[in-house]
Amino acid sequence: MNTEQHNQNDAILAGRAAKGDREAFSLLFSRWKRYVYSIAWKITLNEEDALDATQEVFAKLVSRLGQFKGSGFFRSWLGTIATRETLNLLRKPHRKRERPLDPILLESKGSHTGNPRTRIEKKEKRQLVEKAMEQLSPQQRAILTLGMKEDQSPGEIAIALGIPAKQVRSQLCRAVARIREILGTI
Repeated sequence: MNTEQHNQNDAILAGRAAKGDREAFSLLFSRWKRYVYSIAWKITLNEEDALDATQEVFAKLVSRLGQFKGSGFFRSWLGTIATRETLNLLRKPHRKRERPLDPILLESKGSHTGNPRTRIEKKEKRQLVEKAMEQLSPQQRAILTLGMKEDQSPGEIAIALGIPAKQVRSQLCRAVARIREILGTI
């Protein structure tokens, strides 16, 4: 199934789920839970917070599905909701939580195959980047995630976060510069 067909299928499922079809909602949840968790984790850098944000996104999605008109990509629309809800979660006062040893809770089963040395090197690199990401603000992590991982333009990110595109560009430049600075000292 190509991207356009996939999006049409998501639009149909969203429409059905908005009318109370639990099976359609369940299919959307199954299809998109890893994506939402991934965004939440990249912003929070914390397993518990990412799980809380994922749960909150899908709880809010029930009432918001009627707002999806099918004119854009469901993935982008859902990513915007996930980003906003994750940032909202981080704004709420809550206890400080410890980071888990393995941050990728929903990692695919096939990722443990291959050369052990390559896996270790990838894990070490990921840990260095994660350590550098901890030095950024949640908003900078959200901008970096949407810009680099989700390939959204500054304009799209600005709309998603409700901030000016100029601020997105400057925060993105600062975040990248800070990551380079931190990784350069390691």
